[in-house]
Amino acid sequence: MNTPNTLAILAASSILVTSTAQAIIVQENFLTGANPAAGEYTVGSVSGQNPTVTGFTGAWNINAGGGPVIESAGLSYSNASGTVASSGGAIAMTNNNSRGGRQLTAGLDDSSSGTYYLSFMYQQASTFSGYRGIDLFDGGTGSTNRTLGLTQDSTNDYELNINAFGATQDNISTIGTDVVFFVMRFDMNSTAESDTFTLYMNPDLANEPSVALFSASGLDISFDYIGLERYTSGSSNRTIWLDEIRMSQDYNEVTTVAVPEPTASAMISGICILTGAFVIRRRRQAMA
Repeated sequence: MNTPNTLAILAASSILVTSTAQAIIVQENFLTGANPAAGEYTVGSVSGQNPTVTGFTGAWNINAGGGPVIESAGLSYSNASGTVASSGGAIAMTNNNSRGGRQLTAGLDDSSSGTYYLSFMYQQASTFSGYRGIDLFDGGTGSTNRTLGLTQDSTNDYELNINAFGATQDNISTIGTDVVFFVMRFDMNSTAESDTFTLYMNPDLANEPSVALFSASGLDISFDYIGLERYTSGSSNRTIWLDEIRMSQDYNEVTTVAVPEPTASAMISGICILTGAFVIRRRRQAMA
């Protein structure tokens, strides 16, 4: 039977191993299941699905083709600085000539100020050329609404291109078929043409890098949708996956490192330390 003191010790030990995220604006894990109110998707076409997810509003909009699909297997990413926290499934673009996205509850525009970070995991099934990638849109998911495209080059295998709010650069990096972790930084200012966009690929998860993969200033950043797009030809597999979308004004909140579950021995050690401290305190009180 647990005494009040034992319960207090157990509660205190749980505090030592619990971490709670703060200041998250968007968090999409693509959980799968039968409860949309808990943020869960049904595996299959995402068209019309509208689960309750932090930072998103309305159902997924399919602008062209069959649109993305939900898969039960999620992506995972690690580097020397840790493992990004992940759960649930992922969203994939398996259909050709297709585009789709979902609206953010609060996007960024000329009324925004301060620094914001947007992170996500990305994977592609092959390095073959063919236009496909992750997009940001403003006011809808049509091609004319696209304000940012992070895409595989249309004609060159392996090559990654960026078109960010009018700042364009081809072949910013080679990219294979491993999971890639991107962090986008948006420095917003209400003055026209004074925003800055920065892109990191596979960065240190604990400390924001001083060197970026791509950066451009003098921009007018505006977006309120995020989505996937794929326009390719040929029979080769050009599927892409998107997972673990996070947005915050804190770099460390979008690079959240997974905390290993405590082992039974670690839990016991923690309880023993707290128990010992409690006993010593009681003895000192008795001697006083």
